[in-house]
Amino acid sequence: RSWFFSLAKPAYKIPLIDIIRLFDGALAPIEPVSEKGYQPAPMEKEEKLTNLFSQLQNEIIGKLENTSLADLV
Repeated sequence: RSWFFSLAKPAYKIPLIDIIRLFDGALAPIEPVSEKGYQPAPMEKEEKLTNLFSQLQNEIIGKLENTSLADLV
């Protein structure tokens, strides 16, 4: 049996961040820097380390927001 699927909108209008969030939820390398699902963690006490991970998260999110599904196919 074969299946046929189509996208609801053009692939160039679908950012990767939407796909990842659809399947995985909040995107955060550590919970304290996530705006969703906040949970205190021992690392919170290490401000410089938390800031580094927060900056990395923002860079990753920015790249995923500006990369579309069409960029990968």
